[in-house]
Amino acid sequence: MANTTFNMAFSSTYLPYVSNSVPNPDYNQRLSWELQEARQWEQQLFCKLDQIPVHAALLRPLIAFLAATLRPARIYVTHHDDSATDKHFTVSVVLSGSAPTLDTLKPVLDIAYLQNRNAYCSLYNEGSVINDLKNYSFYAMLHFAPGNIVYDDSRLSYPAIEAEQLALAKQKAWDTFTSHFEKARIFLHIAQTSTSTSHELTLFLLHQAAELSCRAMLLSLGGLNIKEHSLQILFKHLRRHVPQLPALFDDEKDKPLLEALEKAYIASRYEAGFKANDAYIPFLLTRISVFLNLAETIVKKKTA
Repeated sequence: MANTTFNMAFSSTYLPYVSNSVPNPDYNQRLSWELQEARQWEQQLFCKLDQIPVHAALLRPLIAFLAATLRPARIYVTHHDDSATDKHFTVSVVLSGSAPTLDTLKPVLDIAYLQNRNAYCSLYNEGSVINDLKNYSFYAMLHFAPGNIVYDDSRLSYPAIEAEQLALAKQKAWDTFTSHFEKARIFLHIAQTSTSTSHELTLFLLHQAAELSCRAMLLSLGGLNIKEHSLQILFKHLRRHVPQLPALFDDEKDKPLLEALEKAYIASRYEAGFKANDAYIPFLLTRISVFLNLAETIVKKKTA
């Protein structure tokens, strides 16, 4: 089935329209060369796919699809290994030259994403990746490590990741995380121990705990200082770094919990008559506590 699929893709990519006119020798020679190139590339692709490491084997069809449609320089897969039941992966596609616009490539990624709900794809320019590795970016060293390569066109060599620089980056990331995460812990503690009967205040505090923990992770793991209050927007950014955390709210039945937090943050400050639904508070106290504990565990592991 895989070979059939790729042969079909090649027929639409490489074969021009064949008319009933008299054959042109130059045309036939060019067609023969294009078919030979297509078959050679197909063999190289399947050879590379056979070398995919065990941790990314579940994503083989996705990687094959991305490699065939985007013809990238490299594809990296980061396996976010934790105690969660589901496996979560970040798929980083590195494009050579000037990267196509997101609008152009979004349909491709949407199709690839359909059967891989726990795989989160991102596109990168090859020059930017190489530059980030040269500058010892912690995000680059985490995601673009040699052990994460699942596809490589072998055209360019990338800067090596030096152990000493990686250790320094890890320590800096951990220090950054703890200094910002401390406030999130304080907000959660107040929400858990407050004797106030204001449900609006409790939800506000829980929102602050979740928001500050998201920002602490984005800043420490990705160098992103995103000044945003919406948890849904923060979760979008977070999926590139720790997708298992936003996944705690992915279930359809959890949407009201997230909406309650978002509503409480805005309405408790600007709507005088706002009354929160106290039915959500016991669930949110537990869920946000799990969220923060998992966040700390993940960052501690990534920076160890």
